[in-house]
Amino acid sequence: MKTLKRHSIVFLFVMLILPGFSQTKTIRFAIRDQYDEKPISGVVVRPNLLGDSVQSNSKGILKWKGESSFFDTICFTGKNYYPYTLSIERGMASRTWFIHLVSRSFPLDTLLKNGRFIYKDSEKDLKLVEGFVYNANLKDPLGKVAIAIDSGKIIGYTNNRGYYSFILPKTTESLLLSYPDFQSKTIATSTTKATLYPLSYSKDDVFREQYKNSITISLLELFQGGLSIRYERFLKTNHSVGLLFAGYFFNPDDTYNFHYEYNDELMFGVTGEQFEGYKLSPFYRFYPFRNATTGGFIEAKFVAGYFSFPELIYRDVKNSDIYYTVKTPTDFWSFGGGISWGNTFTKDHFVFSISEGIQILPMKVPQSYIYVADPNNSFEMEPVTGWWYFRGAGAVIDLKISIGWVF
Repeated sequence: MKTLKRHSIVFLFVMLILPGFSQTKTIRFAIRDQYDEKPISGVVVRPNLLGDSVQSNSKGILKWKGESSFFDTICFTGKNYYPYTLSIERGMASRTWFIHLVSRSFPLDTLLKNGRFIYKDSEKDLKLVEGFVYNANLKDPLGKVAIAIDSGKIIGYTNNRGYYSFILPKTTESLLLSYPDFQSKTIATSTTKATLYPLSYSKDDVFREQYKNSITISLLELFQGGLSIRYERFLKTNHSVGLLFAGYFFNPDDTYNFHYEYNDELMFGVTGEQFEGYKLSPFYRFYPFRNATTGGFIEAKFVAGYFSFPELIYRDVKNSDIYYTVKTPTDFWSFGGGISWGNTFTKDHFVFSISEGIQILPMKVPQSYIYVADPNNSFEMEPVTGWWYFRGAGAVIDLKISIGWVF
């Protein structure tokens, strides 16, 4: 029994600390001066999970901590030293890595040899060249942009944030930027923000990619006594997520009753009841095709709603022509989901959308009621719910016609 208890404690301890190991990694660096190999204290590396609070100690030791999925470029910066960039790769956490920084005051120059910088103490006049490269249309950073000097020799690449940093001779005046499917560009070394254009693009493509948000209002919901507002955010050209809010706050004071003739008999029916409530529907949309003016989509959503009825209408189970109104207020939560398909049409910033689909959202009211007419007569009653699934908040056929704005 004691052995089992001890093993259980060990198991729980391992389970508690295991997520920490799986989500982060720590790499040990030894920071040295490039010229005299002395340790450098106060060096900060960015980015890291702990911010600028982690610096190299008096022995030049720095422990960098980052997410286990991070395989981008980090940058070491220290007072009076040029920045140094390093790409994080798999397996680096298993040893100590020596980083050599070059003093800003030291008379060095750089030579290219096998794609790496070799520093010689007989040269001087260095300069720091750094900047960012962006997609000219989307304004997003471009990672892995090849950067070359005048001779055409590639000296490095931008990281995932579009950032680059090099130490070059002051005589270097320009850099050549190149990226697959984009136009190459020559920039001055003094440029800190550069943009590249795709090889082929149109004004419509730029509009579609640049404006990724839309807000629309459902017109049909207004006729159902509600207000439905949808927010949509495009993650990529063909993928979006969003949230729909529908509030039902101005239903009529009386029930929707109507009479109609059937086989020469006057019949009575119920097409609605007074209620208040709201629905929240997070959704995902996939656009099989989408351009600047139109886009067909398939949507999946989860629905949650809360509703309040001041009274409910029941009818006789045996005689559907007999109705009875129960004055007891009823509140309920309801959960469901749905799928739909449709199309959007965009003109400038105006958007029109139409869709249809299937929704499941139960009307969770008491399913039976015993009406006592007198001590000798009672009737079993059932709720009238057909209107809820036909044109109410839980309509099975989910039809939406919306207008809104893209921004």
